[in-house]
Amino acid sequence: MPIVADQYELVVGIDTHAANHALTIVSTTTGAAVHQASFPTSTAGLDQARSWITNRAGERTVLVVIEGIGSYGAGLAQRLIAAGLPVVEPSAMAAADRRGTGKTDALDGSTHR
Repeated sequence: MPIVADQYELVVGIDTHAANHALTIVSTTTGAAVHQASFPTSTAGLDQARSWITNRAGERTVLVVIEGIGSYGAGLAQRLIAAGLPVVEPSAMAAADRRGTGKTDALDGSTHR
């Protein structure tokens, strides 16, 4: 079974919230976060997030992983799918595994790989 790094050069992890979304682009070669940004959930903000992703991806293969694809992330997911990008939702993480990790939105966005 192929792994993500066999098929994509970049993974975009997106942590969604009501007011803004935190995005992190990760290189599948190194596992390093190469770009990070946050965008408001307004129409203009979602369009900016889509442009930000496509501009940084360029010709490279990219997989977009959106937390909350059926709720807070729905608007962005629709825009990215319309732009021809593959979009998936990460599997749920057990609450016990999340407790006490001291994470940030940027860190949460980069762990969806």
